[in-house]
Parts: sequence; C-alpha cells; structure tokens
Amino acid sequence: MIRLRNSFVLILCLIFIFTDIYAQNYSFPKSISADNRYLKDQSRQPYFILGDAAWSLIAQLSNEDVLYYLDDRENKGFNVLMVNLIEHAFSSNPPRNYYGDLPFTGAPFVTPNEDYFVHADYVIEEAQKRGITIMLFPIYLGYNCGSQGWCREVADTATTLEDMRYWGQYVGNRYKNFDNIIWAIGGDTNPLTVKDKLRECVNGILEYDNRHFFTAHNQPESYAVSAWSGESWLTLNNVYSYSSTLYQRCNTAYNLDPVKPFFMIESVYENEDNSKPQQLRAQAYWTILSGGMGHIFGNCPIWHFGSDGGWCGSVNWKGALDSPGSMSMFYMQKLFRSRPWFSADPDIEHVAMIAGYGSWGNTNYVTTARMGNNSTLIAYLPDSTTVTIDMSAITGVSARSWWYNPANGEAIEIGLSMTTGQLDFTPPSNGDWVLVIDDASLELPAPGSFVYLSINRTSETEEVVPVIKNHPNPLNNYTRFEYNVSKPSKVTLTIYNLLGQKVRVLRDGNENTGKKIVDWDGTDNYRHELSSGTYVYVLEIGKQRFSRKLLILK
Repeated sequence: MIRLRNSFVLILCLIFIFTDIYAQNYSFPKSISADNRYLKDQSRQPYFILGDAAWSLIAQLSNEDVLYYLDDRENKGFNVLMVNLIEHAFSSNPPRNYYGDLPFTGAPFVTPNEDYFVHADYVIEEAQKRGITIMLFPIYLGYNCGSQGWCREVADTATTLEDMRYWGQYVGNRYKNFDNIIWAIGGDTNPLTVKDKLRECVNGILEYDNRHFFTAHNQPESYAVSAWSGESWLTLNNVYSYSSTLYQRCNTAYNLDPVKPFFMIESVYENEDNSKPQQLRAQAYWTILSGGMGHIFGNCPIWHFGSDGGWCGSVNWKGALDSPGSMSMFYMQKLFRSRPWFSADPDIEHVAMIAGYGSWGNTNYVTTARMGNNSTLIAYLPDSTTVTIDMSAITGVSARSWWYNPANGEAIEIGLSMTTGQLDFTPPSNGDWVLVIDDASLELPAPGSFVYLSINRTSETEEVVPVIKNHPNPLNNYTRFEYNVSKPSKVTLTIYNLLGQKVRVLRDGNENTGKKIVDWDGTDNYRHELSSGTYVYVLEIGKQRFSRKLLILK
C-alpha cells in the first residue's frame, strides 16, 4: 500500500504517454528551456532531435518519392531533416529540381523562380504534416568555399550586401508562417571570407521571421559558435566532428559559457569513411549522454538520394532506409524518449560509475549520465566490459536495472537491488550495450516502451488546465473522464497497461463540439475486471494527443 501511495504522488510530477511510433504527436520546437540545455515544443515538452541528413531532398526527388521518404522517416521516429533549399552540386541536374525548374531566372539570390519554390513549399509542407522539422540551409556554401556550394557566387563582387539582404528577406517572408523551420547558416566551410554577406542574409530573414531558431554549419572539427561567437541571432550550438572520440567535443560544447543548447550536426555517415554500425551508434549515444539534445544521422546514398552514380556502392537509397544505421537510430530515440533525457547530468567526475569506464580519449570510453534528479542512470558501453556503479548515486531505496541492446532495441531486465554499496554489471554478450538503472519506486516500464513527458506548469504549484481529466484517480471500480472537443473531430479514448498493451477502447468515432463525459467501470474490452496497478489513458482528438496516468486500487 505504501508503494501504491508513492506512485499516486508521482502522478503530480510525471506523465507517461504510450507511443506507437507510427502515430506520434506532431510538435515543433518553439522555445528554449530555462537552463538553456534543450528545446521545448508548443506543449512545453522537451523536444528530442533525431535528425537525418537529407541534403538533396528538395532538388533531387519527385513529389511521389518525397512522400515515400517522409513516410519512412516519420515511421522511424525521425523528426528533423537537414536540407538544402537550393542545390549546387549534389543532385542529378543542379541547380534544377526534379521537374527542371531553376531556383533563379537570372542572377543568383535576386531573381527567385516561383515554380522552383512552389515545389520547395510542397516538400516542407508535407514534412510539417508528418511532424518533421526542416533544418533549412538558404545558402549552402560548400566544402572549403569550393564548387560544391554557393560560396563563390556569394563571394563574387557582383553579389552585393543588398542582394544578400534581399535573399534573406525573400526566404524569411516565404517561410515565416511555417511551424517546422530551423534556419542553418553556412555549410562545410569557415565563413570568414563571406561573413558580412551571410550576416546580411540573416538580417533579411529576421526582418520577417523572428520566431524560428538559427544554427550554423561551419568547417569540420568546429562548433556553430566557432565562427559566430557573440552573434545574437545564433540560438542553437552544435558539434561538427569526425573525431573517433566525439564525446570529448560534446563535453566541450556542454561546458561552453554562455550555455547554449547543442546537438551533433554532422559526423561520420553510414557507408562512408569505413564506418561501422557500432561507430554510428556511439556518435549518437555519446552526444546525448554528454548533455546534447539530439543527433543528425547521415547515410550514403540517402543524403543525396542516389544522385552520385554509385559512389556509395550498389545500394539504392530506398533500400538504405532500413539500413543497420537507420534502425539503430530508431532504437536509440525509443530509449531516450522513455527516460528524462533532457535533464542529463554527465558523470564526468565518475560519481556514479566508479570503475570500468576506461580511459578518457579512447574509443571504448564509457559515457554515463544521471537524469531525473539522479533517479535514472544511463551508460553507453562501446564494447562488452564490466563496470562498477556506486548504487548510492541513484535515488530511492531500491533500483531496477536493465540492459538495452542498441542494435535491436531489446530490453533485458537485470532485476532489483538496493541503492547502497557498489555493484558490478557485466553485459550479457559481446558488442556495445546500454545500461539503464532506475529508482524502482518510479515503476518505470522497460526502456524504449513509453515516451516520458515532463508535466506542464504555469507556476511552481499550478498545473496547466488539462484537456482531459478523470475522477476519482485512483479508482476502485469507477471513474469519470471529462474532455472538450473544440470542433467536429475523430476521437479515441483508450486505456493501456504499462506494457503498452491496449486493454480498453472507450471512444472511437467522430464527435461534435462540446463537453464530453465518459464513465468507465475499470474493466477490459471483455468486461473482465482489471487488477490493481498503474495504467495510462490516451485521448486523441484529430491529430492532437493527450495522456495521463491512473491507478486502480482493489
């Protein structure tokens, strides 16, 4: 009974929402957390970045293939795509798009071609319908300011500061009302020689669009702030590095002053630079466990959609969508979204992991972070090795531990242990593994099972008025749900257990506007009484989704 009462208290500070990756909430980054560590969406929930490098998406693909790609990425949990608005080299017929439209009818940047940008609008709108943010490059400069991008055209004396401001005004005005935009400035080079002109482009965007975030993509082995330190428009930092010990770069980004949210914008791509699946996984886990808010994955031939004529081998880009790297990212985001990743506190001083972590600067170094006010520990082990945890570093009287296989998403429960003394953990087999340890009193489900949401508050003590509520909660054999439908919509109200299994469908159909009341007797779809425990109810109204925990006490 004491444990159940503790669980009820947790309702006041924790919400879990069952997720089928194929039907996610459509949310976009809207604000920055109070500690400047991560982005929040319009519901003020932490916004985890799982990105895909899709540089040539606008220029290379037909409308049909755009939908094919977007549907696949949505289904795998990708919510950010890194895309060139205008291509210069990495498409089949640059700078024309699939339909032969040029981005400019004459001089670059000052003669935009409406037909080209209508197609670009279509791509971005379709991404928005699927809850996908476009990290949009208005002017990709190109490696070392060479022919791969638009750097030479920008640097040309014929291109004036006024021209660049006009271009910024054009794209800023065109995309100001899209919810799913993050602006990315530069691209693969030190922008020093064209910095003044890029700044004019940014200023032009800001004349019309001051609600979207900005980041920058500079030369390899740099950060967004490396070339733009002190620029007020630069809201998001990132790490761009091919280092085999990327966690060191991420540690630097985490400790920069002033603090900015950061993510990994580019590192080794799948099928390039002799990369291995474990290396791709390490890049992602190192970033998040070092305090980053997300990671951009890259695959060849996906990033250019096969326009290279076989550079990446014989694999078609559609065949690469289910690659080991892509699937590893799917399992990675499921894990982190099931735990309070946004509060990760990197264990650099080895307060929690006291032995077995290896040597700083080696590829097998074990990165560890505690999160949720030390209620959860997650550690990424690049190879199978025994690690030692000081269990007193985890809150609560006892802890539940899991091994999570980052290659296939399997969670293997280790069991319960006291949060006193030291405990050794040895992975169940060779290869890379993730160790997850939770305060057992939280009764968290298996890693990767649920999306963890922080509670929304308008003040320290007042919760935002919920869209749905139920009373009583806990319940014995009766509770009443109340919710409002603002316009005629498809509505479902479903009860799940903590294994993510659907136990009762209370509503499934079209409903008119107004206040709705649904009574429930605590039984499943077969009218069998449910046992005592924690459940989740999920209300879907159109494309919106809301959820809360509830307890049944017999």
